[in-house]
Amino acid sequence: MSPFLRALTLILSCLCGLTAGEWKGPIFEHLLPLKSEEGVFAYSRISPDGRYLSYASETREKGQFLRTVNIVDLMTKRIVYSDPGMDAYWAPDGNHLIYLRQHGAADPVVCIWSPRTGAVVEDVAPESLGHYFSWGQRDGQNWILTQENRYYLLDNLRAVKPYRTVPAFPPLGQGTQPMISKDGRSLATFYKNTLLIRSLEEAEPVLETRLPGGKADFSYDGRYVAFHATQRVEGRDTYQILVVDLKTKEYLKVTNLPGSCYYPSWTRDGRLSFRYDYQDYRGFMIASKVLEAPRFPLPMAYPDTSTTAGSLSDLVKGPRQPNQRVVMVNFWAGWCVHCRGELPVLNQLRKDLISGGHGAEIIGACDPTSFKTDRGEILRRSNLDLPQIDVTSKEVNAFGIQVYPTTLIFVKGKLMEKRQGALSRKDAVALFKKYGVQLEP
Repeated sequence: MSPFLRALTLILSCLCGLTAGEWKGPIFEHLLPLKSEEGVFAYSRISPDGRYLSYASETREKGQFLRTVNIVDLMTKRIVYSDPGMDAYWAPDGNHLIYLRQHGAADPVVCIWSPRTGAVVEDVAPESLGHYFSWGQRDGQNWILTQENRYYLLDNLRAVKPYRTVPAFPPLGQGTQPMISKDGRSLATFYKNTLLIRSLEEAEPVLETRLPGGKADFSYDGRYVAFHATQRVEGRDTYQILVVDLKTKEYLKVTNLPGSCYYPSWTRDGRLSFRYDYQDYRGFMIASKVLEAPRFPLPMAYPDTSTTAGSLSDLVKGPRQPNQRVVMVNFWAGWCVHCRGELPVLNQLRKDLISGGHGAEIIGACDPTSFKTDRGEILRRSNLDLPQIDVTSKEVNAFGIQVYPTTLIFVKGKLMEKRQGALSRKDAVALFKKYGVQLEP
C-alpha cells in the first residue's frame, strides 16, 4: 500500500475510534501506474483470478492517437500481449479475452485471445453488431453482449446466427451501456442515467436502483453490481465506486478517495479493480474487503433531472459570453471516449463557421470532475483550439447534464435544444441548419 493510502486508512480508523490494525472497511492498493505520456481509452478489466489486467493504452505519435490493448501480468508488471485496439473483456472462466482490433485505417476486427496458448481467433463477429463487449457463460454456452444492445452465441469462438437484440419494454426501453452478468441471464443497463438491473431475454425489470452512474460490472456470484457515480469529496466533484446488493436492495459506498475512481471490474474472489486519477497517482488500483463498506438504502425516487436554467447567461458570465446569434455548448469529460472522438469534429466545424461568417459559435464545457491539467492535456494532444469555459456541479445540475457528451443549442441567449450523445459532422450541421445556420455537410 502506498504511503498516501496508508495514511488515509490511519486517519479513517482514528475517526472511527479504531487502531489501524482494527480498521474495518475496504483496503486499497496500487496495481499499476500509468506512464506520464500514457492515457487510457475507456475501461480496464481484470482477469477472474486477478493475475492479468487488460486496458487500452492511448499514446500519441506523429499527430495520431494510438490505442493498444495491453495485457499486463500483475505479478511481473510485464506486458504479455498487445495489439492495436480497445474494449477488451474477459470470459468468466478466464480462458479467453474478446476485444476489437483496430490497425490504423483498416476495418475493425473482433478478435479473441487465449492467455494459455497465445492463439488469436479473428473475425469472431461482424463489427457492425457493436463492441464495448461483456461476456456471460450459461449452460456451457458463451454469450457476448455489445453496447448496441445486440448479443450473440459463440460456437467454436465464432458468433452464430441468429444475432439477437435486447427486447425493450415501456417505459424503460432497452437502456444504455448494457453489461451482461457472468451467468448470462441478466444485464445491468442505465435508464435516465440510473442503474437498472433486468433480464437479458425477457422484457422485465428486476431492480430499479434509481442511482445515477455509469459503466457497471456484475460480481461472479451475480449478487452485486459495481459502477462509478459522481460524489463530492473534499469540496470537489469526483467519481467514486458504488456497489448495489441485489438481495438486500442496499448500496455500498466503496471508495471515498480524493481522486476519481472509474470503471470497476470484479475478480472471482470479490475484489474490485478500478482506474484512479489524482495528482499524486494515475493508474490502476484494487480494493479488497469491498463488502465491509458502509451500506445505505436505495432511493425511493428517481433524481430530479428537470432543468432550472434556460439562458446562456446562466452558464457563461460577463464579457466571456459569445455575442453570436446561435451558440452551441458541448459538455464533455476527459474520461469519456465518445467525447474525445467528437471534439475534433466540433473544432473543425467551428473553424468553418468563423471562415464563413455564419454568426454562430461553438464552445466546450468540461465535466468538473476532470482535472484542469488532464483537460489541457487532452486539448493539447488533439491540437484543439475550441474555446472552453469552466463549469461547476451547480451549472451541470442546473442544465440537467446527466450524460457525456451533451450538447446545448442557444438562440439569442435562450436555450432551445439539448442533445445527448456524440454528434457527427452531419448531425451538427443539421442541428445548426434547424436554427438558420447553413453549412456544408
